Amino acid sequence: MRARSILAALALCVGCSVGPDLLEGLPCPCADGWQCDEAAGICIRGAHDGGVDPPRDGATPEPPAPLATTCWVRPEGCDWSREGFTLVDQFGDDRFTDGEARNATFSPDGCSVYYSLRGDIYRVTRSGPREPYGAPEPIASVNGATAYLDAPSLSPDALELFVASDEGVSGTRSVLRAARGTATSAWGPLEEVTALSPPALVTWEPRLAPHGLRLYYAPDDGVQFIHVGERDALGRDFAPPTRVVIEGLEPGYDTNRPSVTHDERVLVGVQQRHADEPTRIGFYVTRSDWNAAWRRAQPLPSSVSLARVGDLSVSPDGCEVLVRSQLSTATTLSYVDP
Repeated sequence: MRARSILAALALCVGCSVGPDLLEGLPCPCADGWQCDEAAGICIRGAHDGGVDPPRDGATPEPPAPLATTCWVRPEGCDWSREGFTLVDQFGDDRFTDGEARNATFSPDGCSVYYSLRGDIYRVTRSGPREPYGAPEPIASVNGATAYLDAPSLSPDALELFVASDEGVSGTRSVLRAARGTATSAWGPLEEVTALSPPALVTWEPRLAPHGLRLYYAPDDGVQFIHVGERDALGRDFAPPTRVVIEGLEPGYDTNRPSVTHDERVLVGVQQRHADEPTRIGFYVTRSDWNAAWRRAQPLPSSVSLARVGDLSVSPDGCEVLVRSQLSTATTLSYVDP
């Protein structure tokens, strides 16, 4: 009935402006500038050119300003669009690499790393860039549930924590969110992010962009594409995800573990043959600004072997990459100018 009433209104509306929200959630097939969420059978915002939608009315043309922090290597970030840069081994750290640590993600200020260990969430903290991390701290207020928690990421105001969870059902993954009133208080209960957890779709490794307005994740069997959810402000709900194509990836490989820099000009991830972890390899893509289409994917230019990479994450400034191998070792790679 809603679709018919909107179509009737459009037929009577000659020369008037129709807000885009009226088109949200209509049954497929979709109008230009929209795409079909096949799992839900509805239309969602999304271009087909590998980019993301332009900013909504009133949105800023650039990402919000980064946090004031002492943990970025460079305030302006590191430029991955330059040819000839490399990532060199800075140091290894075994404090959270006992073979069970998974999907570590930098905090927006770069001073902490959040990760999953046997289904619980932990954090390690450092005093500055390129410094060793301290002892692991469990995030007690979200741990202890029967569900398996994975891939944690923090909002820049430290009031939201996003994780992937099987919610007690093995083989599934949904995006969950916990909130709190202050940056030092305990977390509230984990709740499902409905728009990013559609039925029959497994959402692997959700990672919040450091500015907190977009969330990147890998749908199950996401070959050469990822999903991106977007919102207008911290604390608000996400719109349904956009399917973002990344050119240059192996056609027979799944794409997963995406993470981005604060300005969203760099994305790193891994790809692998489906359910074949030994085939995982790292890649990166760049773009001119946070609304442009991604350029073709490239292998990470690392001075160390990235064979059998487990997972990886780029720092908000783009100057460090944390790599965990499947051999239970972790390495922090440091950006070096060409």
